[in-house]
Amino acid sequence: MFRTLINKAIVTIGLSSLLIVSYSHVALADHNRGGQEGLPGSRIGGGTRGECYLRKPLVALVPENNLVLTKSAYPKLFFYLPPTTTPKQIEFVLQDEDNNEIYQTMFTSNGSAGVMNVSLPEKESIPPLAIGKDYRWQLVIICDSEKREHDIGVNGWVKRVKLDFAQTKKLEQAKPREQINIYTASGLWQDALLKLAELRYEQPNDTRLSHDWSELLRSLGLDAIAQEPLVNMERQVTSPLSMK
Repeated sequence: MFRTLINKAIVTIGLSSLLIVSYSHVALADHNRGGQEGLPGSRIGGGTRGECYLRKPLVALVPENNLVLTKSAYPKLFFYLPPTTTPKQIEFVLQDEDNNEIYQTMFTSNGSAGVMNVSLPEKESIPPLAIGKDYRWQLVIICDSEKREHDIGVNGWVKRVKLDFAQTKKLEQAKPREQINIYTASGLWQDALLKLAELRYEQPNDTRLSHDWSELLRSLGLDAIAQEPLVNMERQVTSPLSMK
């Protein structure tokens, strides 16, 4: 049921000028909550469905308007997988505006909780995201493979945007933590999330980075998972099942 796209919506996205700012609630709210029309979707999925009992909801780490802006042709999306009593199959699907499937993959979680990422792999068979186009993503926990109506899922949109010369130059000259600030000030919070996650993987004992991560999630209304562990996908997944 999660593969059926609802009617397309049109959204006008305005990128503000690049300023190096802190992870304040106001800065992120201006770009991700106010002044931008949202697209249909749901970043929270939970409840009890058949074989699934979730004490905490499945969460997509995306803005409240369900639209992810990114400069990446092959982006990574982040999700919080709640603990489950047994390993569960997870399915991720990416479709274009015309309902054509761009990418699909399935894997088995190990049942533990944590924030993990799903990447759109750079392969010849998978086209890069086109600039200015809306793509629909869906991630579901398969509770019963014989009764897919019991799936628990989240879904939303991702759009690739092009940075101008000045923006690109600022990023090239900035230090890693400054790059995160530039991304958030530009509304490219998924890129900010990825850069911060990479730094946390490299420096797991840096308390400043842990604090920045928590503040970034709280600024987007994701307080409930701000303290959840960040895990490598390879550690969260026990085995890939299929890939297109």
